[in-house]
Amino acid sequence: MNVLSSTPIIGGVFSAVSGIWAEKDQKKTNDLLIKKLEHFEDEALVKENALVSKDNPSHIYAGFIKFNPNTSNIIDSSKISSLCDNGTLNFKINFIVPIDKHIFNFYGDGPLKMNSIIETTDGLRVTFSAPCPDLVTIIFYELL
Repeated sequence: MNVLSSTPIIGGVFSAVSGIWAEKDQKKTNDLLIKKLEHFEDEALVKENALVSKDNPSHIYAGFIKFNPNTSNIIDSSKISSLCDNGTLNFKINFIVPIDKHIFNFYGDGPLKMNSIIETTDGLRVTFSAPCPDLVTIIFYELL
């Protein structure tokens, strides 16, 4: 089509048809990408829910907290007694029951960087870099 669009007189018609055809192909590609992204988001949500499930016996965890570090609001938590705001993006997360050995995993709804981490048997003290996303989840696992 694009080759014929260079032909004098009828070239304009072929050029227009070629443009419409390309737009239809682009729309199909865009629709496919949107479906793939929606599927990826659904999969991520299923995995997140399975990972932080309070009632799933196949996951041994010490607790978790989901919170907004910009406002210090706790969205959800399990086996966490408190979240102490120690200043700008500086927090102490306290366990209900002390844990001798633990590891943790964290993620946010955007880029997230921890500047400092201090682990104790009673919890975790963490400082984030600005800008910080509005949703951060930290999951704690006890090492047996």
